[in-house]
Amino acid sequence: SPLCRMAATLVSAHMVQHLLLVIVAPALLALARPAPVAREAIGAAAIAYGLAIWVWHAPPVYTAVVSREAAHLAGYSLLIAIGYAFWSQMLCAQRAARGKAALAMLATALHTTLLGALLAFAPRLLYPVLAAGAPLWGLEPLQDQQLAGLLMWTVGGVAYMGAALAIGMRALELRAA
Repeated sequence: SPLCRMAATLVSAHMVQHLLLVIVAPALLALARPAPVAREAIGAAAIAYGLAIWVWHAPPVYTAVVSREAAHLAGYSLLIAIGYAFWSQMLCAQRAARGKAALAMLATALHTTLLGALLAFAPRLLYPVLAAGAPLWGLEPLQDQQLAGLLMWTVGGVAYMGAALAIGMRALELRAA
């Protein structure tokens, strides 16, 4: 796709691709066909999802994923699978577990916002593997990384926070009824 081609040259486009494949696609899949949900699995799913996101953004892992096709496919396959498990647990939690799911989603919003802020305010380039592509789009490599961080921070933060609020409201409605 055009986004995939852009993501091969821009960290910010790679972030858009990342957001679509770890938030939008798995959440829609979970709503359409949820995985089995277990109250005990909510915390494990949130931890696995968080670890996957943070490990993905470690510069050596990011470089491997961007520069090797097999690593790219394996990395995204893993992220989508973990994302599907995470979103299934959060969006399809049973009544008694919705409060826990809302808190797990809130924690996800907080730690991914932190990661986005770290990328946005990093004083140096963390992902030089895509540095050559930024000038082709009128950006300095550090600006491209900062834009990627802002996208994760804002767009990702809004998505996670919105989901946390929706899940929390569902939990409160059931308790009030």
